[in-house]
Amino acid sequence: GGLRDSPGKHPPGRPSETWDADDPWPAVGEWWQGFGEIIDRGSGSTRPVRPDERGANTTGGTVETSEPIRVLMITCAWPRPGGPRTTHFVKRQADFLAAAGVDVDVLHFNGNRHPLNYVRAWREARRRLAARRYDVVHAQFGQSGFAALGTGLPLVVTLRGSDIPGVVGPDGRYLASGRVPQGLTRLVCHLAQRVVIVSEHMRPYLPRGVQ
Repeated sequence: GGLRDSPGKHPPGRPSETWDADDPWPAVGEWWQGFGEIIDRGSGSTRPVRPDERGANTTGGTVETSEPIRVLMITCAWPRPGGPRTTHFVKRQADFLAAAGVDVDVLHFNGNRHPLNYVRAWREARRRLAARRYDVVHAQFGQSGFAALGTGLPLVVTLRGSDIPGVVGPDGRYLASGRVPQGLTRLVCHLAQRVVIVSEHMRPYLPRGVQ
């Protein structure tokens, strides 16, 4: 019913609550999340326990727990030994989180600007989420967050640079090939609970309504 009604007609003089031709990504994100929820229900998946539900105190008091926060970190830019990548800062952040007591599980894949690679990563994320409980999903680079859509878990996305402004070519102009990951990044930003930028100059590139 929701899928039928979302693109349907609205009362006269009342625009759609999600669709805006100038900024379509919120609507696309909402529709995508709806598909994810339908898949969850069809597969019999259950919602993981949130951190505030673990060891809850019915009297309203605070309960200390020794269980670490479990994070599924997803990235398409994990450095590999002998590879050309210089994104060691991604692994470094995972190492620091683990040293701070966070249980970090890394799902890394090679996007290589191929849509099927992102679909495979999305399926692998679903497999891991079904096999183990996580509290948060953290996407390193905006387009990596595609694999986290529709999970029902809080999503944090860290934007690193080329994912939101675009990819600059040798001539200093933005490449057309960077528009797809840029579009995915904008979608993920709208759906994430927290968006982290590593430089203040990236702020003007954030989608409308995202801070």
